[in-house]
Amino acid sequence: MPSGFVAPYPTTLATPVTISFGSTAATIGFQGLAPGNIGLYQFNFTVPALANGDYQIKFVQGALTLPQTDISLSVGLSFALAASTFCPVLVIGIWWRKLTWVGAAAGMTIGGGLVLVALVLNIISKYTGAWAPWPVIQPALITVPVAFAAVFLGSLATQSRVPDDVSRILLRLHAPDPLGFIRDRDVARFGATSAPDRPVDGRHHR
Repeated sequence: MPSGFVAPYPTTLATPVTISFGSTAATIGFQGLAPGNIGLYQFNFTVPALANGDYQIKFVQGALTLPQTDISLSVGLSFALAASTFCPVLVIGIWWRKLTWVGAAAGMTIGGGLVLVALVLNIISKYTGAWAPWPVIQPALITVPVAFAAVFLGSLATQSRVPDDVSRILLRLHAPDPLGFIRDRDVARFGATSAPDRPVDGRHHR
């Protein structure tokens, strides 16, 4: 069937696929292109009568065994990547006044890089005998503390890059502006305005 054309009739595969549950082969009624679709393969098979339990489904085409993907590992690696990049910067950035952009970049780069290395090793391990140890399969336990340490040490080494208004920004994050804390700090730093607002009932009003 030429590429991009709709399959007008059921077309079988040149190299048949065998499907098995554990060591028991399934009975395949049809395998090939689905009629009326482009590039969609259809497999009709009957699940063999087996005892209750867990069985690995194997798809074999010629000498090629299609690898089985555990979606839980993919989700775990996705969360590990997020926790090793954004989490340290968000947590430290909200509470620590000495964070610098250099430390943030270092933490995100090192943490994310380690997770990507673990991902590549996971893929290689699947095709070479499943030799990967647990820190490679679930890297967050190592990559997250390393990312936090990289943010912390990188910021301490570049204190000259701390923004001048970091205290004001953190105060705006943690204190509601109606309490007047932001305005009080501005007055202390830049001086009072010509017509300062007077507090009413202990609160500042504009």
